[in-house]
Amino acid sequence: MRTTTRLAMAAVGAACLALTVTSPASAKPFEHFTFHNEFDSTNDCGDGLVLNFHDVMDGRVLVVRHGDGFLYETQHWTLTAVTTIPGTDLTLTVVNKGLANHDVQVTPNGDGTLTVTTISPARVVLLGPDGHIELRFTGLTTIESLWDDAGTPDDQTDDVLLDTLSVTSHGHADSGSVCDAARGYAP
Repeated sequence: MRTTTRLAMAAVGAACLALTVTSPASAKPFEHFTFHNEFDSTNDCGDGLVLNFHDVMDGRVLVVRHGDGFLYETQHWTLTAVTTIPGTDLTLTVVNKGLANHDVQVTPNGDGTLTVTTISPARVVLLGPDGHIELRFTGLTTIESLWDDAGTPDDQTDDVLLDTLSVTSHGHADSGSVCDAARGYAP
């Protein structure tokens, strides 16, 4: 299922992103649900520094069928990931809140595959131990992905992700990384 696969991709990548979009009046609701996921992730910074995050993700998904007959998904979430800097009692917190993804175009390729273009407006911040913003990203990420229609072109609920074709980000990003911030507090 596209929705289930996207939730898994979001949990792994956790890098998508805040815009309020109203579905067109012609769109017919197909599915709507909320979710809560907790999972652990790791960021190996090299030089022996490994950040182990505990991630909590809450969100809602709306899937509508547009006039072209295809399903379009919009996903809002709040993702909070917290890590304790090794050798200290200090924590770093990543907060990604808003529109995680919004399908803007589904294109049948004529060979049993679909190209789905998704936008992810973003607001991602890294909070230091004192709660102040260490790093931020605001902008727009556009993702093109290739899906197999699983032999049922009229049923998008069983589509399978084949590949991410491109990821393009535009906007403001502070220089540095989570690893750089952690190194600044490491003993």
